[in-house]
Amino acid sequence: MKKLLFSITFSLLLITVSGQTLTLTFTGRDANDEYLRTSRVVINNLTRGWQETLSWPDTILMLQSETGIEDISNQWQALRLGQNNPNPFEGTTFVNMTVPEPGNVKVEITDILGRTIHANDFSLQMGTHQLRVSLSTTGVYFLTVRMNGAIASVKMINRGNGGSDMLEYNGVAEISCHDIPSTKSYQLKNSPKNFTMQAFNVGDTMEYIGFAFINGGEEESVHIMRELIPSSDPLFIRDTVTLRFDTVQTDGLPCAGTPTLTDIDGNVYNTVKIGSQCWMAENLRTTRYADSSSILMDSNSTWNYTIPYRYAPGYNQNNEDNMVNVPIYGYLYNWPAVMHGADSGSFFVQGNCPDGWHVPSDAEWIQLIDYMATKSMYMSGGDETHLAKALAATWGWNSSSDTDAIGNNPEVNNATGFSALPAGYYHYGDYDYYGDYTLYWSSSTGSQEYNAYGFGLHYYNSAVYRNAHVDKSNGYSVRCVKDE
Repeated sequence: MKKLLFSITFSLLLITVSGQTLTLTFTGRDANDEYLRTSRVVINNLTRGWQETLSWPDTILMLQSETGIEDISNQWQALRLGQNNPNPFEGTTFVNMTVPEPGNVKVEITDILGRTIHANDFSLQMGTHQLRVSLSTTGVYFLTVRMNGAIASVKMINRGNGGSDMLEYNGVAEISCHDIPSTKSYQLKNSPKNFTMQAFNVGDTMEYIGFAFINGGEEESVHIMRELIPSSDPLFIRDTVTLRFDTVQTDGLPCAGTPTLTDIDGNVYNTVKIGSQCWMAENLRTTRYADSSSILMDSNSTWNYTIPYRYAPGYNQNNEDNMVNVPIYGYLYNWPAVMHGADSGSFFVQGNCPDGWHVPSDAEWIQLIDYMATKSMYMSGGDETHLAKALAATWGWNSSSDTDAIGNNPEVNNATGFSALPAGYYHYGDYDYYGDYTLYWSSSTGSQEYNAYGFGLHYYNSAVYRNAHVDKSNGYSVRCVKDE
């Protein structure tokens, strides 16, 4: 999920038993009217005195209008979905569905762009049934059920890999309902969480406040107050809210005038501006230099710090078996492949970068890290050495119990838009690839003939490493910097 120039929206879903469904969509824009990612939105119902907060990437709120039926027992008369549990989830979650009569139920999972991920039909008796949902990719999804013209939907947040995209029937679910009109709440017997339905009505005065990390700091939007307007549709009210910020966003946006670049193989890369530097926002994956000469694929069996080689990242011993990973993670290159015969003392070393771009020097990597260390919002746990979460993309292969680990709480990753991925590195002879790391070359030599500088992101503790003793035969990733 790249944090570049694109529209990011929050949806506040208000689902009623009887009455109207209200969907509010929030979009952030900076002072130049450019889209930006809104980290959270605070919603205040000033008429009724309640507040809800939506946090990136999204949350589900089940809210009931005043025209809804307060007697919880009447909920059995309609097709209903309970919120999936757990939510967010790590690849697998469960959803309880109440069916008011025997018949065929169509169930569909779609992503936030409306694309169908998986669909299934179930022939069910009246009652409450449980579905098992598995998803292989992190993101925000909608689970929708349809029966005899009735529709119910919930929004789900996946943070893990469930192995495949599946919908499975998991049996009859036992539900215990409690009639508590004052809070309009109910609890699934198999769930530890109460889902409270806040009340709203057409004409209520609402206040919306957005928050976004802009150039390393959290900014607050202009406050918006408006009434919930009537709708000609008896079931749905929809409203779009644009949250305006007074600051111009620079960090995390595509580089001005150069939103993309193309290498000699025709690969197209996104770019990102961080501080005063313009970086590639993806790992290099070229098989040739800008002069058209080839970079050979190694057999994974040699220790060589003089012949240029590239490697496909992965755990298989045969490079060809790992080629499927290259479009995402790029190639791993040894030092000679990166430098292309250049003198490491040169200011700009083009190396294996496209024309107009160069391999970052040790000083340029330090410039990036030093800039990030001046921005508190790029620090994990307030530690200026733990900047990896702000550089790493929103998902990874590994995590740990450390809440600051890149693999945990991925929704707060990648504040810079650098979008680092855990490609690991190649170490000669023993086919060692490590998906817990992201490691990059610099164009500066290390302390010995066989060593060079490298920078790494560790997925377990969010630390950024600078190493002057990297074996030049190792395969590391490459990010290029624009010549300026």
